[in-house]
Amino acid sequence: MNFVKIILSTLSIYIGINGIIIYFFDNYLPNVIKQTFSYGKCNINMRSQFISKLELPKKCFRHFYIFTAPIAIYSLITLIYKYFYNENIPEIVYLILDFLMGHKRKPLVSMPQTILAMFLVTTHLIRRIFETIKINIFSDVKINIFHYLVAYFHYVSFVAAILGESEGLVRGFEKMSRDSLKTKDWIAALIFLWMSYQQLQTNIILANLRKNKDGVVVTKEHKIPRGGLFDYISAPLQFTEIGMYMAVQLIICENKTYFILCIWVVINQFISGLLSHKWHKNTFKDYPPSRKIIIPYLL
Repeated sequence: MNFVKIILSTLSIYIGINGIIIYFFDNYLPNVIKQTFSYGKCNINMRSQFISKLELPKKCFRHFYIFTAPIAIYSLITLIYKYFYNENIPEIVYLILDFLMGHKRKPLVSMPQTILAMFLVTTHLIRRIFETIKINIFSDVKINIFHYLVAYFHYVSFVAAILGESEGLVRGFEKMSRDSLKTKDWIAALIFLWMSYQQLQTNIILANLRKNKDGVVVTKEHKIPRGGLFDYISAPLQFTEIGMYMAVQLIICENKTYFILCIWVVINQFISGLLSHKWHKNTFKDYPPSRKIIIPYLL
């Protein structure tokens, strides 16, 4: 049984349906429902005493990256030793992948593609640790414990999905081909790195909104961000996140479990961007009317 596929498919349906309901029928829903589903600035005005007891500071976001980055680094090193030195994969890796993705996994992706994908993911996680500790200035808004726990599962699945259908990581199929990386793999890697850089720039813009000219934090209020991708869309963080996951999908396109994870990310990030765009338009009277939601010039 592939728990990653089952859980992420269920979450995709849940997030998609509830997100659309909240977007269109938000005025008719009780705050307790909206506060459970929304997080961050989108639920500032939705305060239920019961739900508030199940919330954590938004800065807890960094926990996911601190937890997952060492796993990704270990996985990358293990892949390199397996591919270049034919070292045995530790039994614990097989056990975890079998538990999360089932015993019927198939080796669908070459080892070089898996190594490239894991390298990109590792750089992403390390960058996010740096951003959440050194750059991000979190407001006092909260996240629901449901989102917190789902994020842990998401990031563990992120690594597991890449590994689980790779050559050399499936019992009984340890023979590895020597296929080299294709042009589309290198293009996808460049797209990933560009998206990663844009996400870094976006977080710097957001942090600077809360600093004075001397770099001192003077407020935690939300303001209209400008510059960079904000000149085109309301949700550049979500746009770049989708771009990075889709770039990895292009590299390991035969991987069926990662495809489900990619769909989950697209749905989740699109709904997040949609609600954020609506919140900004409702909150700021001078919000740029030409700014799209999540895709520059289109949507």
